[in-house]
Amino acid sequence: MVSNAGQSGKLPRSEVDPAKKWDLTQLFKDDAAVSAAFAEIEAQLPAFAPFNGHIADSAESLLAYLRFSEDVEHKFEKLALYTYLLRSQDASNAHASALATTAEKLGSRVADACAFANAELSNIDSAQLEAFIDAQPALGVYRHFFANLALDREHIREEPIERLLAQSAVLLSGPSIMFKTTTQVVMPRFMPRVAIKFEDGKETEWADLDEGFLRVLLQSRERQTRKQAFEGVLATYAKFAPTLAANYIASVESQIFTARARNFKSVLEMKLSDPRLPVDVYDALITTARANRGELQRYLELRRNLLGVDKLHMYDLDVPLIPGFEQAFTYEQSKQTVLEALSLLGPSYVARLGALFEAKRVDVLPNEGKENGAFSASQWGYPGYLLLNFKGLLRDVFTLGHEGGHYSHSEEANGTQPFVYRDYPTFCAEIASIVNEQLITNHLLQTADSSQMRMHLLNQDLENFRGAVIRQAMFAEFERRVFKLAEGEGCNKTPLTLELLCDLYLEIVTDYYGPTVVIDELIKYEWLRVPHFVVAPFYVYAYATGMSAAIGLARNMIINGQAAVEAYFGFLRSGKSKFPLDALREAGIDMSRPEAIQLGFDYFSEAMDRMQAELALASAGDN
Repeated sequence: MVSNAGQSGKLPRSEVDPAKKWDLTQLFKDDAAVSAAFAEIEAQLPAFAPFNGHIADSAESLLAYLRFSEDVEHKFEKLALYTYLLRSQDASNAHASALATTAEKLGSRVADACAFANAELSNIDSAQLEAFIDAQPALGVYRHFFANLALDREHIREEPIERLLAQSAVLLSGPSIMFKTTTQVVMPRFMPRVAIKFEDGKETEWADLDEGFLRVLLQSRERQTRKQAFEGVLATYAKFAPTLAANYIASVESQIFTARARNFKSVLEMKLSDPRLPVDVYDALITTARANRGELQRYLELRRNLLGVDKLHMYDLDVPLIPGFEQAFTYEQSKQTVLEALSLLGPSYVARLGALFEAKRVDVLPNEGKENGAFSASQWGYPGYLLLNFKGLLRDVFTLGHEGGHYSHSEEANGTQPFVYRDYPTFCAEIASIVNEQLITNHLLQTADSSQMRMHLLNQDLENFRGAVIRQAMFAEFERRVFKLAEGEGCNKTPLTLELLCDLYLEIVTDYYGPTVVIDELIKYEWLRVPHFVVAPFYVYAYATGMSAAIGLARNMIINGQAAVEAYFGFLRSGKSKFPLDALREAGIDMSRPEAIQLGFDYFSEAMDRMQAELALASAGDN
């Protein structure tokens, strides 16, 4: 059968195996149901107006407002989830893109309709709240909500400004939409076609490069193949660099606008206000990562020796170090491996995740226009979904477990907490996902039947740490320095340019990877590939802090058993009912201390020690 794969080498979505596609009719059965949901929310918006100026008139009016606003928000979140998933599965689909834009505009109107509310709610002091709770005990559940809101009092503006900010939301989301459209729809058409040399010595012309295929080719044992793939993708980003950089600069300015409009000293302070983190926690990550660059150099030297090259290049950093163990996994094998590895978390956890895998709520395979990478998307009271771009690598097994961790975290929080405390703070977002990766690593190491297999897994573990902590700490530093330049006042403000941004990124990469690695010139464009910089500014630090916390939590559970597992589930179920640092302390990890980050680097060092011990054993066995 002749494939209709387009220039990206991916199939059109219509040709993907239906069994490997998610079923969004579990949210809305057809377009008519979607239209009805839009209309229902639109019809509710005028009912916000009578509450204006009267929310705090009585306990009854306060409870009525909170319940009404939650009802509208709950309905909107279902629409937002559906339209996000629809566009993510194929951004080239005009209907999906239009529907997502319509939902974003509706979200702006919802925010506009209740723009008066936060100012009124934040003016309810603790004494008045307690009096209201005495009159209406159902308000008692909102105590933490009001305590949290009180901390935002200086950042809640008067109603006209709140309305303006709500109305500007769609405009300010423009850079995010532009980034996704450019990288997912436009750029794949310009990626080069390269001749791929495989291990058998033959050459074959493969599909055009793209982000997903790059990750596969960078693991090839043929160095020329890795070089071609690396240079092909980054050279394409270089061609689009003026557009992507201009878009990023617009994103930076939009974030600065919002932060200043809300009386924050900086964008970073604004982004850390939701999880209630001091800026010191963010900066401690950067400081600790820089202090441990020697451990990275040690790992790079180990990599150089095992690959048998005089100098490492940037395209040598992903190839597995142990030849012959580049396992291929079917999706079925991946599911089984993940579920077996997570048995420590109990039968209920495993059963729920297994049910998700069989419920047609996982979109497994790549297709034209599909969002790169992977994600989990859940909303309170509705079925959750996973998006994958499964290639059959060991990394894909970890990705499935990772996204399953996000899903399970949401299910635990949303199944335990009322709507007001649904989901979890951004600071906690990557912890459950990386705990799962840690448990998968532990399971595979325990069941490995040879030293070679253990070394392969330790290599994967080291790479996981390099990617989730060291690389993300570099990204966090890049964002920190970019915004410091852009947020300066008057003469202290530095205009951002493509050249400045590329030079800054190149400097950070050189600080970490030189002199062991040749810093290839094209690497200065790599920052343009990172979607979080535009889509979720100041988010990447959560990968690094999340892995550090996850290492400690997983180790506690492996060593201490059920008591530690129960403490971990207490954290998962807390949602937003507690401040994240408090929830983590109760689970046994104090992330306010730099030592918690250092614990992760100690783990990295220990994994290298284990790798070198296995190498020594293997060498002794050969002699």
